[in-house]
Amino acid sequence: MRTEIAEGMRIVARDSYLRVLVLSGGVANLALNGFYAVAVVFLVDDLGQGPVAVGLVLALGEAGGVLGATLVSRVARRTGTAWGFLWCEALVVPAMLLGPLARPGWGLTLFVLAGAGIAAGVVGSNVLGATFRQRYCPRHLYGRISASSSMVNYGTIPLGALAGGALGQAAGARVAMFAMVGVQLASLGVLLLGPLRRERDFPQAELAKSPSPN
Repeated sequence: MRTEIAEGMRIVARDSYLRVLVLSGGVANLALNGFYAVAVVFLVDDLGQGPVAVGLVLALGEAGGVLGATLVSRVARRTGTAWGFLWCEALVVPAMLLGPLARPGWGLTLFVLAGAGIAAGVVGSNVLGATFRQRYCPRHLYGRISASSSMVNYGTIPLGALAGGALGQAAGARVAMFAMVGVQLASLGVLLLGPLRRERDFPQAELAKSPSPN
């Protein structure tokens, strides 16, 4: 098992497409979980919302994921799969920024829009990213590559929640949410440093049949 895990990590580290997806995904999970770690506290303490209102706001925001899943194929056809992926990821940054700008009353709508935009962008990019990996990775290596990628991506989730909670306690929920917007922007920067910005579509050739791009 150790040998297979090491092989999966080597493949991800060598390939520029897989590497940039894993690194950006890890940073994004750090940002998103830090953001949502203080979201309920922000809604209750800063905006004065009760349990029903908090549940409704979060539920309406998550409905954006359905919209993202519905529209992502149309976006990919118009822009290309790689650029569509980047646009979905880019959508998350301004959407997150709306969250800490929310205020009581009608200003609460900004938090709903934030949740919807985040969910739409994340679901859309997940669909395109997962489809790419399934086509790109040879079947006999897919499990190892997927496990290695998940270890990095999911490993940052508790770190993000801890960072968001600690920052929220020290400086307030609103400040913590603004800080996580900056972390999410860094995730987008990681993607733009890779090969995706230069190509309209993800590569069609299978990893085992094509050399790793520089």
